[in-house]
Amino acid sequence: MKQAGLFFVTILVATGALPGEEFGLKGIKSFGVVVEEPPADLAVSKQEVRAYVETLLGIAGLRVVTPAEATHDQTIIDVVVTSTEKRAKSPRALNVQLEVLQPVVLVRDLTTVVPDAITARVAQITILDPASNPTSSVKASVGLLFDLFLTYYRAANP
Repeated sequence: MKQAGLFFVTILVATGALPGEEFGLKGIKSFGVVVEEPPADLAVSKQEVRAYVETLLGIAGLRVVTPAEATHDQTIIDVVVTSTEKRAKSPRALNVQLEVLQPVVLVRDLTTVVPDAITARVAQITILDPASNPTSSVKASVGLLFDLFLTYYRAANP
């Protein structure tokens, strides 16, 4: 797998995380997994990405909640994979985001619940060589982001 020089990772802490609670991850023991449909030309399906994320969660000792088991207040890991248009002999950008969505109560109005607030996000943008295998690049990016997410999860849940 060839990947060109640009590698960019950002981390965002959104409202809803309390100081010292590492992105609002404290105490969470299970996650549902949602994967947005990746572009068809990346040759990876949302089912493949979902299965990979569920495997990573299992290896980390975290419970995966199936859609049938999910409740209205379930914490979700949402995976988004996008890319720029494929052109012959031109590099393209691959963008992968892993977001944690959970219900959040607004401090200023305790009666207002935001059902799917993004409380943590890790993202990577990679420039792919035209000759690279996009499927392995997607999995490598998802794996890297999951490792980063797990670092923050473990800090909140030692």
